Amino acid sequence: MSAADKTLTSIANPLVKEVLRLHGKQGRLETGLFLIEGRRELDIAAQRGVEIVRFLYNPEKCSFSVNLGQNFGEKIKVSNRVLERISYRGSTEGFIAVAKARQKDLRAFKLPASPLIVVLDKLEKPGNIGAILRTAAAAGIDAVLLSDTPGDLYNPNLIRASLGAIFSLPVFNVSANEALNWLNSHKIKIITASPYAKKTHFDYDFSASAALIIGSEADGVSEIWAKNAADSVLIPMSSAVDSLNASVSVAVLIYEALRQRRK
Repeated sequence: MSAADKTLTSIANPLVKEVLRLHGKQGRLETGLFLIEGRRELDIAAQRGVEIVRFLYNPEKCSFSVNLGQNFGEKIKVSNRVLERISYRGSTEGFIAVAKARQKDLRAFKLPASPLIVVLDKLEKPGNIGAILRTAAAAGIDAVLLSDTPGDLYNPNLIRASLGAIFSLPVFNVSANEALNWLNSHKIKIITASPYAKKTHFDYDFSASAALIIGSEADGVSEIWAKNAADSVLIPMSSAVDSLNASVSVAVLIYEALRQRRK
């Protein structure tokens, strides 16, 4: 039997252990590799030039036909038991792709005229961040900066929630100081979202270059952003609630900005 016909069946195999390491942040950071599960995410990653170094799949469960000509790196057939062991999700589409993380340099990023940037300040939940990236990509936001984010860009839950938008959108994980200096150097106006602002997002003119700073629901924006903001806006709400989920807030703000710009 040729190597191409062999099926990996042992969960004690070193390769299985290598893949399992990528379930954790430390393993991803140390190896520079991450996991992709889901056909849509895989397609977008491949279209955007993400390097797939290894593709593990179960022929009986894989949601599409795998051919040897596909640019999926090393292709390895695995048993259903192995697939279940290395899967991060509760259910899979019959494959796990191991991909190489790309180093993104904010200083080298070229901005268009009158850019609209979203800055996520200390947001922690990967699912929340992923949902925001999905919305930002749909709205055509020019870039998203993760400011002092404790997680990493390639958390499997973030990739899943973004539906692959992490691969199609310029996203940079930087410190608050780096983000602030970069925005100032490009003369991009900093606007915080705050429940204490005096003007609503309907009344603010988003036609010029702008960076929307979104803090966590519990703490709001950090002091560094509050001190350096040129302005702040609020999303009007009834007295029944006093805050919105961060991903909802981002959607409300950027689509109002988009409406104004199209007008």
